Amino acid sequence: MPLINVRDLSEGRVPPIERLEARPVPKGYSADRYQVHAGDVVITCRGSQLKVACIAEEAHGAVLSSNLIGIRTGPDLLAPVLFAFLQSPRGQAALLGRSRSSTLGLALSPKSVGRLEVPVPPLEVQQQIAELVRAAEDHYVAAIEAAERRRMLGREVANTLLRGALVSELPERS
Repeated sequence: MPLINVRDLSEGRVPPIERLEARPVPKGYSADRYQVHAGDVVITCRGSQLKVACIAEEAHGAVLSSNLIGIRTGPDLLAPVLFAFLQSPRGQAALLGRSRSSTLGLALSPKSVGRLEVPVPPLEVQQQIAELVRAAEDHYVAAIEAAERRRMLGREVANTLLRGALVSELPERS
């Protein structure tokens, strides 16, 4: 079964299910309670770093590790709004304020996260926020992918030019 670990949360996203580590599930064990659905918000509950991610369709069905808490919003709160709040300085401070003192750093419980006071604007405003958050995330991903392609192309051109320079520098054989 694909498992989402803390290290998989990066830039507010989780990799597609096929890039997650697969773990065997013991016979008779039901992982349903820990399976994520598209739109769920995931936060770290233990460790040294507070991370927040939103589950995309590509990660639907994966299982959360014990260091993560999954949050499924209801009809009164859209997931992108919760995601935006938890990533904001105010949301981060609220989460850290709920953390129990620990030598390891972060120590959140589902109960303490459930008691978090989240601003819930009218649904129409939430839809605008959600649209803005989705567009910003999509543009961010597109920009990163474009930068990675330019970087790879630049390296390929440099390597091609270096090979040409090396070939022209070699002495001719007689």
